[in-house]
Amino acid sequence: MVRDDGEYWNARQRELPALQAVGYRSKGVAFNRWMYRVRERTTGPVVERIVRELGPRMRVLDVGVGWGFYVEFWRRRLELVELVGVDVSPEAVERLAVRYPECEFRVAEVGADDPLPVEGQFDVVECFDVLYHITDDSGFERGLRQVAERVRAGGYLLLTDNFPSRDVTTAPHVRLRSRATYGRVLRGFEPVLEVPQFFLLNVPSGVVSPWVRWPLVLLWEAVTWPARFDAVGRVMGALFAMLDRLLLPRVGRWTPSTKLAVYRRGAGEGWA
Repeated sequence: MVRDDGEYWNARQRELPALQAVGYRSKGVAFNRWMYRVRERTTGPVVERIVRELGPRMRVLDVGVGWGFYVEFWRRRLELVELVGVDVSPEAVERLAVRYPECEFRVAEVGADDPLPVEGQFDVVECFDVLYHITDDSGFERGLRQVAERVRAGGYLLLTDNFPSRDVTTAPHVRLRSRATYGRVLRGFEPVLEVPQFFLLNVPSGVVSPWVRWPLVLLWEAVTWPARFDAVGRVMGALFAMLDRLLLPRVGRWTPSTKLAVYRRGAGEGWA
């Protein structure tokens, strides 16, 4: 693993505002706020579908709980939620334990040799924007298994990655994995749904060819550089979010950026 340790994330959360600490560091709070609005907009219908199937009372495990964005997300959608959150940052865990005393929060490093310090299995386990920070392949497989084994039979596993056509390292702290790689590890899980989350609003790092990826990434970084200033980021974020809303239904799973994948624990392997 590279840079994915408690001290690194503790430092980020001490030095940066909440959404920058867990989001895109080089962009301002306003631009990051739009990114999280879009995450909620794309994830909400998926969760509502799960709630209709399993009922409004469930047990949820939030892996990489960070500042607690998805704690609020689940609390707004469920009548009764038993939520357990784990994070590599002790400061994040301490802060959330005070803010949400009715929930449980534990310090844990996904992909480490030790198992996750949680008990039992869950109706839903979500692990958003975490696994691609585990750059070591054996650590990634170990972490994915740790997360998957906490899903009860018939329950759901929600993950985010770019899912390129093959595994690719795009930064010292980012290694994106393909659908095939996830499928090899998630034996006994059936892929249910894949939802693109971003097209223009996030960096297009999911392109495998470096000859195409790096010009696109550099162009995106240049265009969004002013978004570090909130006055610009507020307008740019709103514009990109609107364009994404128009583009994503047309491009589907071929977006070069982040996607949400939903797996159900049960019979079946491979991707639908």
